[in-house]
Amino acid sequence: MNNLIKTIKYFRISWFFLFILSCFVFFLYFLSLSSSLEIKTKRDLNLALGNKFAEPFYAKGFYVISWTANDEKKINQLIKLLKENNFNALVIDIKDVSGKIAYSSQVLQVKQWQTSEPKIKDIKKLVYHLHLLDIYAIARIAVLEDAILPNVRPDLALKDKYTKEPWHDFKGMTWLDPSSREVLDYHVALAKEAFDLGFDEVNFDYLRFPSDGKIENIAYQDNIEKKKAEIIKNVFIYFNQHLKDEGKISIDFFGLTLWHLDNDSDMNIGQRLIDALPYFDYACPMVYPSHYPSGFLDLKNPAEYPYEVISANLKKMELVKEKRPDWALKIRPWLQAFDLGAIYNKDLLKKEIKAVEDNGGYGFLFWNARNDYTVFRGFSDK
Repeated sequence: MNNLIKTIKYFRISWFFLFILSCFVFFLYFLSLSSSLEIKTKRDLNLALGNKFAEPFYAKGFYVISWTANDEKKINQLIKLLKENNFNALVIDIKDVSGKIAYSSQVLQVKQWQTSEPKIKDIKKLVYHLHLLDIYAIARIAVLEDAILPNVRPDLALKDKYTKEPWHDFKGMTWLDPSSREVLDYHVALAKEAFDLGFDEVNFDYLRFPSDGKIENIAYQDNIEKKKAEIIKNVFIYFNQHLKDEGKISIDFFGLTLWHLDNDSDMNIGQRLIDALPYFDYACPMVYPSHYPSGFLDLKNPAEYPYEVISANLKKMELVKEKRPDWALKIRPWLQAFDLGAIYNKDLLKKEIKAVEDNGGYGFLFWNARNDYTVFRGFSDK
């Protein structure tokens, strides 16, 4: 009996030391990875651990508002559509133009300014669920068009030169001042929190000056109006400096910015694609055919010709590819998935995708503000 007890103790001790030895070997292996891959950032760690999304990622997906993201039934329906069509990404609003943060944020400024409206009750669980299903999760942040913060902190807003109050565009929306360090730090903090929550990428929208309204009434300081492109480029640089080690970042652009790659025009909104490409992982021009005027490419109704319109836009990148071929992998357009100018049926949607594939776009994202993507049912079968 004593011999049996001794034998059992011996095996227990042996297994314990074997476990300790295994842990030590794994630790040495991880150290070797750290040395060979120079793990200094979250990105490097993702590469070392084999994160499937760590390399440049060919995203194919849908835009999702925060209310939809919190609806388990609707999210599962969208996931089903993604899988049926071999798509792999969702872009989820965490701050839209309302200015409200769509989850219970721990960012200090959010708490101070009370800008949170937790529509997504458990955002970490949502992202985890998407990752289990191999879905790339993108957090969307609307930056400068903001309906709440200019009222809480008027000093951070673009002002009306006559009323001295926050300026409003034709929709009645207010805008933040892109030259304000507080404004930039606020959005950097939100982006960092998004990465901490597990998002693979942060997408910045409305990172520009206003394009409509009585813009002549905006009280610009320090001669900003004459150097809008410089101000916005400085934002690009600032975001890159503070976020490049956190995860992938992307930016949305008017599609027409592609037509100004060979000149210095910022279309009076400060946006120049050539200024953004060095500082973002992806640039996302909104090449919705319905947004181009009659006569564009000699087409009476451009919305009816998605292949031609999108192809013509993406071909403009040839000017950049000659000098920086790697930048071609950064162009991931937003595509139209809504009825405007034409009924966007399966045929027109497929023409949009073909235009991207034929002209070097690196992925695509479909936009429908109501998140009605039912047209994609049976999409891959037709």
